[in-house]
Amino acid sequence: MPNSKVSFTSLINYFKPNRQANFLDRLAVVIVEYFCYEKFLDQTVEYLDFIALDYYSRNRLKWIPWFNVNLNKEINKKLSDMGWEIYPAGIYHVLRYLSKFNKPIYIMENRVADADDNKRTVFIINHLKYVHKAISQGIDVRGYFYWSLLDNFEWADGWTPKFGLYAVDRKTFKRTSRPSAKVYAEICKNNEIKRDKPCN
Repeated sequence: MPNSKVSFTSLINYFKPNRQANFLDRLAVVIVEYFCYEKFLDQTVEYLDFIALDYYSRNRLKWIPWFNVNLNKEINKKLSDMGWEIYPAGIYHVLRYLSKFNKPIYIMENRVADADDNKRTVFIINHLKYVHKAISQGIDVRGYFYWSLLDNFEWADGWTPKFGLYAVDRKTFKRTSRPSAKVYAEICKNNEIKRDKPCN
């Protein structure tokens, strides 16, 4: 259809050098960012009506040995059930980077594996606060979608991680809303975050 808006979504996590003073760690970030998303965006952005992204976490990179490191495991335990660092500020840095392409931006996926639903409410609120910060600075963010409505099947991890606002009983398929679902619904309905909501 001639009026359709066309784009694709990309996983764009926030990369940081493990040691800011180390040139090779900083170089690792430049290389990874370029080949993970920048090269492809540079080649395709002129054909897109908007930029869509999935943001999950921050990755710290070392040059040697070559792997992601998560310093928060021992420091403050801000991890999802899958061991991903919960780092809301990263979504702000990613949005700032994407703003250089001068296209509307949609956050298609932002998620946390949290079977007990102890972290999801704060996760959503804190990420939305950083999205609002980006918007307040003139970055053209048009939408935010939490992933996902239901506990879903992950191709790499099966049914184990629980990302849903609603729990799903795999035997009966009964769907039960988690407390975070109510909070997210209130935010969507009122288009605001209440000031008395937690922020860690």
